[in-house]
Amino acid sequence: MESRAVILATLVVTLLTHSTAAPSDFASPDFAADVQAAHRLYEPVLDANQALLRDGKFAESNQALFDLVPEKQRTAAHWFLLGNLVFQLDFAKSYELHQKAYELAPGESMTQYEWAIERHRKREYAEADALYAKLTAQPGKTDPRAHAFRADCLLHLGKLSEAVAEWKAADLRNRHTSVEQGFSWIYGKPHPIVERARLLNAARAPKAEKSEQIAALESLILLDLEWRTDWWNARPKPEYLASDLALAASVLGADSPRQHQLALLVELTPKDDDLGLDRMAPEFKDRLRKKRVAGADVLLAENTFVAGRLLDMVVTSRAATPAELLGWYGKTLRARVDATPGDAKALEILAALYEKGEKSAELAALEELGWKKFGSVSCAYGILRRKGDAITSDDPLLKAALAKFPDDQTLRGVAVGCAANEEKGEREAVAAYLEAHLAHMVSWNDGAQRGFFVLEKLLAK
Repeated sequence: MESRAVILATLVVTLLTHSTAAPSDFASPDFAADVQAAHRLYEPVLDANQALLRDGKFAESNQALFDLVPEKQRTAAHWFLLGNLVFQLDFAKSYELHQKAYELAPGESMTQYEWAIERHRKREYAEADALYAKLTAQPGKTDPRAHAFRADCLLHLGKLSEAVAEWKAADLRNRHTSVEQGFSWIYGKPHPIVERARLLNAARAPKAEKSEQIAALESLILLDLEWRTDWWNARPKPEYLASDLALAASVLGADSPRQHQLALLVELTPKDDDLGLDRMAPEFKDRLRKKRVAGADVLLAENTFVAGRLLDMVVTSRAATPAELLGWYGKTLRARVDATPGDAKALEILAALYEKGEKSAELAALEELGWKKFGSVSCAYGILRRKGDAITSDDPLLKAALAKFPDDQTLRGVAVGCAANEEKGEREAVAAYLEAHLAHMVSWNDGAQRGFFVLEKLLAK
């Protein structure tokens, strides 16, 4: 699925009103033409910004866009287009730009739609609902996104029957992709180019501590290896990896162990292997062994996130067993967990090895520690799972975990089960479950559709 900011981030210049703006059903021909004309004006700047973005100069790239047309000369179409361009790059600025477009052209459905999404993303549910209501009330307008987005707002406002009606009006059976993508716009993170700019600045800061530079560089390489533009798509970014790995070598030293570990991780990461098939091939296992990725005399990578990626390759390819990895690295990982303030990633790796190695007693003790020391949600899952049917809605751990992770789908599922068993608070539990699923809606049919079906049945009682 295409990200709203993919145009600016990857500099694929396309017509914004066809890919990221309001649904075509809502487009006024005159206003759409104004937006297209504005886009032609900004197109050369987008092209010129390529070098800035590649170098992590995200703020300078945005400023070049803002400087092209002075504020006093901007029309609603200019403000609208600029808001779309920075939607996933600068949340606060995007809100301001779309607000201005709406103020200048409040009767345009396109500005209403984008302003509704801005208010929705800022959790201004009542204000967003009012705007979506105007859009869905227009005769002949059937775009499912406005209905589905409104259903989410109504859930948060406690208007459950209306929320069910709007979800049913969306009718996602054959048009769910745009809605799933839309929820990723509303609840997703900023585009990774924003984090890339931050990390590059940290790595290059002239007065930064060496340890801070190293941490930034290693995080930068990890980001490049998993360049996630939405909830579905994460791929290595080869054009960034080459320059960033060279930058790391200049700071770490080309022959340093940490640079070797980073280079090895980049070399071994498949470029397109979502299902892990390449990593399960026999030749990949042989390659890992020849490269000495893990072994009794191979030190664990100093950066635990780098270590985790390398060990995951070893486990997936079956180049070593969990028992062997625990023998080689168990003590080192545990020492990192027990240090002050402690390494939550080390605990995650150790827990995974315990689970795969069927060491249930060790896993249980580690999860208790993980919840107590780090507040790890995965550790909370494990503890709750062991409680089984004995868990109730007032369980202290469940309540504490929900307070810390209110939008967690798994925890909300546990809460729904408790409410059903106790036959109380079921509507509220299902509504909260739906809110969690819509805030992470990778698939409309996985949680959300079933949740609305159950909610409708409960409301009919």
